[in-house]
Amino acid sequence: MVWLNLEAPRHRPVTRLAGTANALEVAAQPDSSHVVVAVGAPFAGGGPRGADLLNLDVASGETSPLLERADPSESLDSPAWWPDRGTLLFERQDLSGQPVGAPGQEVPRYLSRIERVMSDGSARGVVLDEGRQPSASVDGTRLVFARTRNTGASLLIWSQSDGSVQTLVPEGRFADVAYPQFSPLGDKIAFVAPQSGLNGSTEKPLLALDALFGPTIAYAHGIPWDPWVINADGNGLHRVAQTAGDEPSVAWSPDATQLFVYSGVGSFVVDATSGEVTPLTFVQGYGPVVWLAQT
Repeated sequence: MVWLNLEAPRHRPVTRLAGTANALEVAAQPDSSHVVVAVGAPFAGGGPRGADLLNLDVASGETSPLLERADPSESLDSPAWWPDRGTLLFERQDLSGQPVGAPGQEVPRYLSRIERVMSDGSARGVVLDEGRQPSASVDGTRLVFARTRNTGASLLIWSQSDGSVQTLVPEGRFADVAYPQFSPLGDKIAFVAPQSGLNGSTEKPLLALDALFGPTIAYAHGIPWDPWVINADGNGLHRVAQTAGDEPSVAWSPDATQLFVYSGVGSFVVDATSGEVTPLTFVQGYGPVVWLAQT
């Protein structure tokens, strides 16, 4: 895991992980006081590769266990803080079965549920029996999450007050959806979706140069993805920009005016209103990022 200062872009490693372990996903309190990293590694004593949740000391780069896998069939991913600062949401994947294969889906999705745990690693419990990649609203009243079934991928909101679930983006609108994020104001939700799908596709035309020289970098790596935004009430769905990222994630700036799209073929800073794109081709990778205010 690295820091990136957008005012003077330069990577600075902040983790020290042993052996074959690697940082997959990160969650941080707005003031950076508590950072949690999902770290992938083989299960202790033998078993498939999965993730545990570790505390990260940003100053030293040292990690300590927060919540470790109970058995080799699970993986603990997609950490996200609840606004109470004491509760951590995460996705519990079931590695014992086959990945769910939705129509047009490019990224394998294991059956998963959304759980929570206290910041000291205690009181683990289930929030939703089915779902992935949770993000809480700033007031702590709602939770947006993605869900994948054999019939398709969807985006939904769970209400803490009554446990009801509302569909924001139904199955069939996109071939897949990923990394939904509530805006800092709580009124909008950003997410990423591929440019091919059943009813939400924006197909790339075959240009003469493509025929002569082959696909672009994004197509060579897979189906391109773009950032989308929808109002928290389910209205106003629109694509913010065509970034053609490779399996990207998206994060809001602290003032909600920009989006950071992190991708395997380069990253992008996108104006959330105009859609103006600033490429950062030297910043490449996979998994979610956290955009923190400079202190």
